[in-house]
Amino acid sequence: MKKQPNRELTTAEVEAALHAALRDEGHLFPQTDEDMANLEISLDLSGVPTPDTNKFRKLLHEHEAENIIQFQANHVSSPVMEENFAMAARNGNKIRDKIRRKMDTARAEHEKQHPHSSNGSH
Repeated sequence: MKKQPNRELTTAEVEAALHAALRDEGHLFPQTDEDMANLEISLDLSGVPTPDTNKFRKLLHEHEAENIIQFQANHVSSPVMEENFAMAARNGNKIRDKIRRKMDTARAEHEKQHPHSSNGSH
Protein backbone atom coordinates (compact mmCIF):
# COMPACT_ATOMS: atom_id res chain seq x y z
CA MET A 1 0.00 0.00 0.00
CA LYS A 2 1.31 3.36 -1.00
CA LYS A 3 1.53 6.02 1.74
CA GLN A 4 -0.10 9.36 1.11
CA PRO A 5 2.07 12.35 1.79
CA ASN A 6 1.37 14.01 5.14
CA ARG A 7 -0.55 17.19 4.65
CA GLU A 8 -0.99 20.06 7.05
CA LEU A 9 -4.44 20.19 8.69
CA THR A 10 -6.33 23.43 8.34
CA THR A 11 -7.41 25.40 11.38
CA ALA A 12 -11.03 24.55 10.61
CA GLU A 13 -10.24 20.82 10.53
CA VAL A 14 -8.38 21.00 13.84
CA GLU A 15 -11.21 22.97 15.45
CA ALA A 16 -13.81 20.51 14.13
CA ALA A 17 -11.84 17.52 15.44
CA LEU A 18 -11.32 19.20 18.83
CA HIS A 19 -14.99 20.14 19.05
CA ALA A 20 -16.06 16.58 18.24
CA ALA A 21 -13.64 15.09 20.79
CA LEU A 22 -14.78 17.44 23.56
CA ARG A 23 -18.44 16.81 22.72
CA ASP A 24 -17.98 13.03 22.64
CA GLU A 25 -16.29 13.08 26.06
CA GLY A 26 -19.07 15.22 27.56
CA HIS A 27 -16.90 18.30 28.12
CA LEU A 28 -18.84 20.59 25.79
CA PHE A 29 -22.34 21.99 26.11
CA PRO A 30 -24.63 21.98 23.08
CA GLN A 31 -24.39 25.37 21.35
CA THR A 32 -26.81 25.09 18.46
CA ASP A 33 -30.26 23.63 17.88
CA GLU A 34 -28.62 20.89 15.84
CA ASP A 35 -26.25 20.05 18.74
CA MET A 36 -29.23 19.87 21.09
CA ALA A 37 -31.23 17.67 18.72
CA ASN A 38 -28.25 15.30 18.33
CA LEU A 39 -27.82 15.14 22.10
CA GLU A 40 -31.50 14.34 22.67
CA ILE A 41 -31.33 11.59 20.05
CA SER A 42 -28.24 10.08 21.68
CA LEU A 43 -29.75 10.03 25.19
CA ASP A 44 -32.12 7.31 26.34
CA LEU A 45 -34.51 9.13 28.66
CA SER A 46 -37.04 6.29 28.88
CA GLY A 47 -35.67 5.21 32.29
CA VAL A 48 -35.79 8.70 33.79
CA PRO A 49 -38.91 9.14 35.92
CA THR A 50 -41.10 12.18 35.45
CA PRO A 51 -40.92 14.30 38.61
CA ASP A 52 -44.04 14.44 40.75
CA THR A 53 -44.48 18.21 40.97
CA ASN A 54 -47.47 17.95 43.33
CA LYS A 55 -45.46 15.88 45.80
CA PHE A 56 -42.58 18.38 45.57
CA ARG A 57 -44.94 21.35 46.09
CA LYS A 58 -46.43 19.64 49.16
CA LEU A 59 -42.93 19.02 50.53
CA LEU A 60 -42.05 22.70 50.07
CA HIS A 61 -45.19 23.87 51.85
CA GLU A 62 -44.56 21.49 54.77
CA HIS A 63 -41.21 23.18 55.42
CA GLU A 64 -42.29 26.69 54.46
CA ALA A 65 -43.32 27.71 57.97
CA GLU A 66 -39.94 26.63 59.36
CA ASN A 67 -38.14 29.13 57.13
CA ILE A 68 -40.24 32.19 57.89
CA ILE A 69 -39.07 34.46 60.67
CA GLN A 70 -42.03 36.15 62.32
CA PHE A 71 -41.45 39.54 63.92
CA GLN A 72 -43.21 40.32 67.14
CA ALA A 73 -46.14 42.73 66.86
CA ASN A 74 -44.24 45.16 69.07
CA HIS A 75 -41.07 44.88 66.98
CA VAL A 76 -39.24 48.17 66.64
CA SER A 77 -36.87 48.36 63.73
CA SER A 78 -33.78 50.47 63.75
CA PRO A 79 -31.89 52.06 60.85
CA VAL A 80 -28.99 49.68 61.50
CA MET A 81 -31.29 46.66 61.39
CA GLU A 82 -32.99 47.89 58.21
CA GLU A 83 -29.60 48.46 56.55
CA ASN A 84 -28.48 44.96 57.57
CA PHE A 85 -31.62 43.43 56.02
CA ALA A 86 -31.19 45.55 52.89
CA MET A 87 -27.53 44.52 52.56
CA ALA A 88 -28.49 40.86 53.03
CA ALA A 89 -31.03 41.22 50.23
CA ARG A 90 -28.22 42.58 48.01
CA ASN A 91 -25.92 39.68 48.99
CA GLY A 92 -23.66 42.12 50.83
CA ASN A 93 -23.07 44.38 47.84
CA LYS A 94 -23.12 48.16 48.06
CA ILE A 95 -25.67 50.16 46.07
CA ARG A 96 -24.04 51.81 43.06
CA ASP A 97 -24.30 55.62 42.88
CA LYS A 98 -26.43 55.48 39.72
CA ILE A 99 -28.92 53.13 41.40
CA ARG A 100 -28.90 55.22 44.61
CA ARG A 101 -29.81 58.34 42.57
CA LYS A 102 -32.69 56.47 40.88
CA MET A 103 -33.94 55.27 44.27
CA ASP A 104 -33.74 58.77 45.74
CA THR A 105 -35.63 60.18 42.75
CA ALA A 106 -38.32 57.48 43.03
CA ARG A 107 -38.65 58.07 46.79
CA ALA A 108 -38.98 61.85 46.28
CA GLU A 109 -41.63 61.29 43.59
CA HIS A 110 -43.53 58.90 45.86
CA GLU A 111 -43.42 61.34 48.76
CA LYS A 112 -44.67 64.11 46.47
CA GLN A 113 -47.61 61.93 45.36
CA HIS A 114 -48.32 60.56 48.86
CA PRO A 115 -47.56 63.37 51.33
CA HIS A 116 -49.22 61.60 54.28
CA SER A 117 -46.90 58.60 54.09
CA SER A 118 -44.66 58.62 57.17
CA ASN A 119 -41.62 56.79 55.86
CA GLY A 120 -41.94 56.80 52.07
CA SER A 121 -42.53 53.05 51.89
CA HIS A 122 -45.29 51.49 49.80
